[in-house]
Amino acid sequence: MSRSFLVFVAGALAAGVAIVAGAAPATVQQPRAFGNTIGDVLTQRLLLGDDELAAAAPSGRVGAWFDRRMPRLETDASGQRWLAIDYQVVNAPRALTNANLPALTLKGRSGNVWQIAEWPITMGPLTPDNVAAQGDLLAMRPDHEVAALPTALIRRRFDRLAAGLALTLAAWLAWWLWRNRREAIRLPFARAWAEVQRFDRAAVQAEPAAWLSIHRALDATAGHVVTASTLGGLLTSAPHLRALQPQLEAFYQRSSERFFATEPIHASYPLRDLCLALRDAEKRHHGGS
Repeated sequence: MSRSFLVFVAGALAAGVAIVAGAAPATVQQPRAFGNTIGDVLTQRLLLGDDELAAAAPSGRVGAWFDRRMPRLETDASGQRWLAIDYQVVNAPRALTNANLPALTLKGRSGNVWQIAEWPITMGPLTPDNVAAQGDLLAMRPDHEVAALPTALIRRRFDRLAAGLALTLAAWLAWWLWRNRREAIRLPFARAWAEVQRFDRAAVQAEPAAWLSIHRALDATAGHVVTASTLGGLLTSAPHLRALQPQLEAFYQRSSERFFATEPIHASYPLRDLCLALRDAEKRHHGGS
């Protein structure tokens, strides 16, 4: 063994170079070494050639700065196979900091051994501790101004819809007023109610005209003069009034006493309430609300 060979071995051991049987030169594509910060993913690519890994590269947390993800195989445009190893930066330094992607030794099934050396990088903070507070370098930026949405078309459509709704409501109100006025002229109890309303509430039962208005309405509904003895015929032809039969019988009795009794009767009688109940029954019968 020559002296020169011994000197080479001693020098290699002093430099920390491992002599591994079957070692293959590693072709590695290293990631960018600068401008990195928390969240960035740095990818090393190792050329495998025709060989395959004997065991998967370990994944998980590596030191204080990196998390090694599960390696994956990639094939480039020329058909060469690469092992991609991702390291994600998981901490943010407070100032520009140097760090090293860790060294890694991998073995192939054919006996090859690839040694990936440490790769130095720099990492910066997301933001400096102190900002200049000048120009656009502010500790807190103002809210972003949101551009107003174009609403002219929406407004025109809304105006047209509002105008249509107003016209519809106006037409409905005009029809409702016209219908009520028409029914007040056409329907017997509607006319009677309009006449009874002209009298004072407390004195309406003393007004002969109020009693006669209800009599005329009953006669018009039946198509002939109605008396207490013919009330059943009215209820047969106008079944919507049957629910008011007790009140109508009491009305004819009090009306007879009112117009034909020798002694005046001063007891109160709900003449106004009866007329309103007859008007409501008539209105429901003719489809009113």
